[in-house]
Amino acid sequence: MRTLLWIVGVVLLLQGLAPLAQSAFGNDPTESFFLVNLVPAAQPWVNLALAALGAGALLLAERNHARAR
Repeated sequence: MRTLLWIVGVVLLLQGLAPLAQSAFGNDPTESFFLVNLVPAAQPWVNLALAALGAGALLLAERNHARAR
């Protein structure tokens, strides 16, 4: 379960933060495959929500791992 949460967390973090980083470096994130491109009107908020969900999944994975010790 911990490994699955890690994978989901990392993927969500990448999907949330990569378009923001790509925009910061002057590239157009709509040319890449990101989940947030499905809702272009709400893209900054969806980016932050995906990043928060990813961070939450990573924290949950660590918490479950610490409890299992």
